[in-house]
Amino acid sequence: MEQGSLPERYLSRSVIKHIRRLNPKLSVSAAVGNDYANLHGSVSADGIGDTPWIAWVKAMNNFACSGGQIEGARLTMLLPGNVKESWIKGYMADFNSYAEAKGIQILGGHTQVSEVFARAQFVVTMLGTAGDYCANKKKIKPGYDIVMVGQAGLMGADIILKEKREELHTRFPDFYLDMASVKEDAYSIVDVARRIADSGMDICYMHDGSSGGVYGALWQMGVWMDKGFEVQHVDIPIRQETIEICEFFNINPYLLDATGCLFVVVEDGEKLVEYLAEQETEAAVIGVVTEKKEKLIVVNELEHRCLSPVNGDEIHKVL
Repeated sequence: MEQGSLPERYLSRSVIKHIRRLNPKLSVSAAVGNDYANLHGSVSADGIGDTPWIAWVKAMNNFACSGGQIEGARLTMLLPGNVKESWIKGYMADFNSYAEAKGIQILGGHTQVSEVFARAQFVVTMLGTAGDYCANKKKIKPGYDIVMVGQAGLMGADIILKEKREELHTRFPDFYLDMASVKEDAYSIVDVARRIADSGMDICYMHDGSSGGVYGALWQMGVWMDKGFEVQHVDIPIRQETIEICEFFNINPYLLDATGCLFVVVEDGEKLVEYLAEQETEAAVIGVVTEKKEKLIVVNELEHRCLSPVNGDEIHKVL
């Protein structure tokens, strides 16, 4: 089976299908395209990564798509047998710095050390309360816009750059690689999701990019909406540096971890883009919801590609 997040076909038929709904207070439950759960106004969302920051930011991003307020976090650390106590102290120092920066209380968690773990893995669960915004697929109609905030393949390209810099240096000079690197804060969509939720616009749905890239996120959106869409490939924001890094390793940047981007379904996408531009946040209308079920990427007038479920993430072809 492919490395990374479980492919949607397996997730749907072997995981989500078997989750029984036992509590009538559950308003947002497990489903493809759901980033969080809402139980009677209490929201939870998870993130996993092989560094504390990646797990933390993925959990925060998933929670941010609820429009709610984070109040606490639980941490799970799965550590290899050769782990040193100094490393564990370092991990906790990192987590504490993230928590203090956002005023989030660490509530506890679990730490497990075992030889079965080849490398450290971290799981963060964010807990909090729901806000006024609530995703509502019944509001979404053909003609509604899909807005994208952020850049395709941002986290994936940055991780590859950090891990494979010497190899990339055989083609690219230092100044270019320095320019290609991004600050880890760029992985977060928390602030922009909050501004969108509080904008007063009739936001129907927010979904963050993650493993599987832009195409993976768009596929999940279509499954959740139970509607089709047409996305203009040329309008998907992407850094030239990301394209160059992906061409070097012969991978698809639109299937590369897109943590740091946010997708929004709203009636008037241009109005939202203008609102965000006033706050110096770049966004673009990349597509539109359609009556048909097809999930289409429009490359040009002659080439329309049908999206299919994404299997894994391109980063695993490199690292």
